[in-house]
Formats: sequence, C-alpha cells, structure tokens
Amino acid sequence: MAIMVVYIEDDRTLRMNEFFDYNGWCWALSRSRHSDGAQCAELEDFYDCTVQSRHIDDIPVLFVWDGKAAGWYNKARVYRNLHKVALFLEGNIRARTSDAVLLKQPVPLNMVLSEGGGKSYIVFEEDDSRYDQLMAFMKKHASEKEPIAYAQVNARMGQEETRRFGPSNADRKKYLNKEEKIQGYLAICHTLAEKLLADECEGIRPVKQFYETAKKAVRLDASCIDGWYYLAMASEQLGFIHEGLKAIERALKQEPEGDDLLAMKGNLLTDAGQFEAALNCYEAAWKAGGDDNYLIMAGRACEFIGNMDAAYKYYQKVPDKDLLDAYGVSLKAMERRWPFVSVRGLHMKNKKVFGGNKN
Repeated sequence: MAIMVVYIEDDRTLRMNEFFDYNGWCWALSRSRHSDGAQCAELEDFYDCTVQSRHIDDIPVLFVWDGKAAGWYNKARVYRNLHKVALFLEGNIRARTSDAVLLKQPVPLNMVLSEGGGKSYIVFEEDDSRYDQLMAFMKKHASEKEPIAYAQVNARMGQEETRRFGPSNADRKKYLNKEEKIQGYLAICHTLAEKLLADECEGIRPVKQFYETAKKAVRLDASCIDGWYYLAMASEQLGFIHEGLKAIERALKQEPEGDDLLAMKGNLLTDAGQFEAALNCYEAAWKAGGDDNYLIMAGRACEFIGNMDAAYKYYQKVPDKDLLDAYGVSLKAMERRWPFVSVRGLHMKNKKVFGGNKN
C-alpha cells in the first residue's frame, strides 16, 4: 500500500479541476497542466507496479499547495498516461466524488515533504514513517470537508442574484408572462456561459445554475433553440453527455446548419470518444460558418484519432497564427515531432509553386 502526494500549481482552480464533480467522478493530474506529453506518472514509483503497468487502484492521493493540504481522494485509480475526459477537463487520477474530500480551508501539514525529483508528485510506501503521519492527518481532518457532489450543492438563486439579469416578480409586483420568463432564463444562461468560458467559475455551483436554468427555458418552450444549446453546453461541462447530445439534436432539428450547434455536437461527441463523428461535425461547422476555431477543433479530433498528418493540414488552414498560439498549437513543434508532416507540407508547396495539381 502507498500514498501519493500531488503538488498542485494553483489552489484557486481546485473546485474546477481536482474537485469538480464530472458525472460522479473527480479527475486530477500528477504532472503540470502546462506540460505536454501523454505520460503523467511513472508507475514504477509504486512497489506494486512495473514498467508494464498501466494503472494502479485504491491509492490515497493527497493534494498539497505551499506546504498545506487542500484535500485528498480516499482512494483513486492512478493511470500512467493522460486520459481525455472532456475538452475542458483532463487527468490521469480518477476517484469517485464520494471519495473526494475538499477542505474548507487548507491545513498546514507541519511536516517536511521532499520534492519529487522534478516530478509533480511523490510516493510514500507503508514502510516510510511519513505514510502513517499522512494517513493520520487525513483521518483527523476528514470532518472539515465541504460538499462538492452535484446533488449536494445548493444552486438556488436568491433575489439579489436574479436582479442582475432582469426584473423579478417582486420588483414588478406582478407575474411575468411566459415570454418574459423565457427571456429572463436565457439572459441568466448567457451570463453564466460567458463566465464559464472566461474561466471565472469558482466551483460547480454556477455550472449547476446554468444547467437548471436552461432546463427551465426548454420546459416553457420546447422550440427554444438557444435553450437547447445552453442545456447541451451545461450538460457537457457536467459530464451528462447523453443528455447533452439529446439536447443539441433538438436544436439541430430546427436549425440543421447552425455552425455553433454543429460545433457543440462535435464537442459532445469528442467527450464521448466518438472522434470521427466529431470531426465530421467540426468540418460541417466550418463550412457553414467559416470560423477558424472549428478548424482547430477538427485538428484536435484528428490528433485524438491519431492522424497527425490530417491534424497538421487543418492547422495549416488557420491564417491567424495568434489563434493557434491561443490553443497551444505549434506547427514547428509538430514538424519536429513528426518529420513526415514537414516533408509532405514542403512537397505540396512545391507542387503549387510549379503549377502542379495538389490533388
């Protein structure tokens, strides 16, 4: 038996990363989120693993920042390599939400933990005295946790919150009609969607508010395309992939060539691991709307499939290199890593220069 200590980079993101309830699961990384590469942990660091091991089960994982414990997983599966959970969430450590403990306030460990030799984690086996100290620490502070499970989080909005989005019944001293209610719900969804995309959410509560408000909109009007789109978007963030796909299909029935709708379907299919179907959606979205973001999404889908040549070609079509940088895409790095991509690219350019047909 062993315990894994993971050094986190920013405690402000805990509620949207390590302690975010993604359909009953929490995911964490044992390497820097700014690093590349599929490998996240050398499982040989555990006595029970070899170079052939792909994962190890039932490992307690403690998250430490600036000498303080922020929380832990009572038991988790630790994978060697990165897992693509969703477009916004990834990790190689998986635990049930019921096994995740987020402390209300970080607690000093009052013990020296050696660094991981350039790694973002360190493993203590049972024969290390610090193992018992850390296990006793977790047992002692287990009651200081705060709720993180979707079902436990109160997403009810008070009057002060709703006043930011439009007039309430109390403000107007009368009931709002159906159309006014729908527009009010959509205004809330719009604001919460912007907050989510700007990475300004501090936990699952606003995402749950987003989801529940979108459901209210489509219950009032089943033909509300924006409502179905927002419901699909919120469902994706929460890991409700099947429900998200049903929602986006309801929107696409009314607007089959909506580029943002097609891209959202692509996102949900990516989260479901259906990368080829997702690629078709991103391609259709780009043809319908011409947004170069869709080319990058298509390239990402190709990378998930394993077709780096196709991914490179999609990225090459993006005229704004700053956009590629924003997504962390480097054509030069791809050329160094996969030389055949560079050779083919040069070959195609030569054909074009000398009047040949690229096809």
